[in-house]
Amino acid sequence: MKSVITLLLALMALTVQAQEIRMPQMPKKKPFKDISMQEKGFWFAVEAGTGSTVESGMKNAQMATATFTGGYRFSEYLKVGAGVGGGYYFNNSDIRSSNERVNIPVFAQVRGNMMTQQYQTAVPYWAFCVGTRVNDGVFISPAVGFRFGEHRSSFIMAVKYEYGEIKLVGGKKWCSSFHLSLGYEM
Repeated sequence: MKSVITLLLALMALTVQAQEIRMPQMPKKKPFKDISMQEKGFWFAVEAGTGSTVESGMKNAQMATATFTGGYRFSEYLKVGAGVGGGYYFNNSDIRSSNERVNIPVFAQVRGNMMTQQYQTAVPYWAFCVGTRVNDGVFISPAVGFRFGEHRSSFIMAVKYEYGEIKLVGGKKWCSSFHLSLGYEM
């Protein structure tokens, strides 16, 4: 009997000794970064809008646009980026010499807030674009608008003036147009 008890105790000692107890450890992860609170870094904006040329003595072209802009945010007062988009002319055959109803703007943009958005949920902002539209020509476009939301996550609404080349009946002409755009910026 003593030998059986001794054998059982020896087996239990070996079993306990073979088990290694490991305490849970913290995972090795980088700390969470809340990009909505960062002053500098990547930013992007997605916008959709509509507009019309405003030329006297001729029919005006109505258009719809959609753009994506991405770039670097130096501060809430200065953001620099590049963008691409698409535009569609509605009454194309009446005024344009081209059958192309679609244009593709490629542009550089500078924008920023006019005042800090740290304590307000709605602040005015400015923007300036310069670029070219495939199938048309070069353009410049200053804009003013409002940002509604948080420091790095806002809905945007802007009024834009655009001055650029458009292929019209009789050749390319520099035309003025006004646009209203809505979008989201982060």
